[in-house]
Amino acid sequence: MPKYTLPTRDALLKAMQVGETSIEAAEYMATRFEQILTKAKLLPECNDMLEKIKEYAQFVKFKLLSSAQVWSGQERPISDYQNTQENKAEFLASHLEGLPSGLKLEVAIGDDAKILRGFSSNGKMVEGDQLKTMDGLLEGWLAKNNLAISGGAVVKIDNTGNQTKVDPEEIRKLINDSEKGVAKYFADKGVSTEVVQRAYPETKAVETKREEIRQEIESGAEAPTTQSIR
Repeated sequence: MPKYTLPTRDALLKAMQVGETSIEAAEYMATRFEQILTKAKLLPECNDMLEKIKEYAQFVKFKLLSSAQVWSGQERPISDYQNTQENKAEFLASHLEGLPSGLKLEVAIGDDAKILRGFSSNGKMVEGDQLKTMDGLLEGWLAKNNLAISGGAVVKIDNTGNQTKVDPEEIRKLINDSEKGVAKYFADKGVSTEVVQRAYPETKAVETKREEIRQEIESGAEAPTTQSIR
């Protein structure tokens, strides 16, 4: 049986640098790595690494694709970040199979622009891959409005990637805007979502709840049900 030599860490890193220059190079790297693992019968053991490589290739695709076409009359994204997030949102929107009905986004914006969010479906928390999809769409909405999340807070981001503080009241109004709001953006992607804004809990209240739950767990009691915002 022939022996197969797996790429070294340095070789993979160099391949990733080359892959950043084109979608084809990134996709070839992912495909080639999978072929090597398959032939070496190491796919199960190295599947996590393979998934990371595939995720990287997808990221390169999101970054290099233009989410606006000149001949369509669409406004071009102002930055690589905005372009990447919009392409990611488009990709997620095209893979919505199995997404539950009755979706609700509960969101709270603090006076320091800190953000808490929770997705639910018919009263049950949305988790796993479905949560990743919803979060990806939310990130797309933020990017479309020249916003991002940094350190748990919403910030403005310009076409060079510089971040500046944003007025929290401006965000709250934007969330529910009939034309630029979250619900409209999600609907345009094919996802019907109810958006509800909540009051941002004070730090002391959060710490009190955390301590309450910790004591319940230590005493062996069942933890109380928490709100969907987290």
